[in-house]
Amino acid sequence: MLASPTPEAAEGYAQLRSEIVPMLRELGPESIALDTLLMLAMDDGDPQEAGRLLALVPDEAANDPGFWRYRGWYAMRIGDLEQADQAYRQALELHLWDVNPGTNMPTCCECWDVLMRLWSSSRLLDGIGTDCRYQSTASCARRQLCAA
Repeated sequence: MLASPTPEAAEGYAQLRSEIVPMLRELGPESIALDTLLMLAMDDGDPQEAGRLLALVPDEAANDPGFWRYRGWYAMRIGDLEQADQAYRQALELHLWDVNPGTNMPTCCECWDVLMRLWSSSRLLDGIGTDCRYQSTASCARRQLCAA
């Protein structure tokens, strides 16, 4: 996700990250700090760090679809498919304002990402014959977003 195409940029990114992460940790359970640290944990593929950070998420973040997306990712990584499915559904429910009412397609990349993740968790949970509605909706939405 946060990869760099050149060694120079990768070096700059690593240096910037090493400076910023300690500052973010000092902020404690501030929403933007947790959001950024969770994104980095996902990018690193680190479910232990994500689990630790998710335990710090305050109750008032229950209406933030981003945190539900992180919960879904974490649940998938630890093999809790039911929790992943529920978390992705909650993320979409909270993100309904990002769906075009005329086409019923997501208008943002995060919604597309959650739809694809929901399709994956549903497919693993319910088997290969699961309803492909999420996949086709997400694929169509991705084409629309990429064309924009």
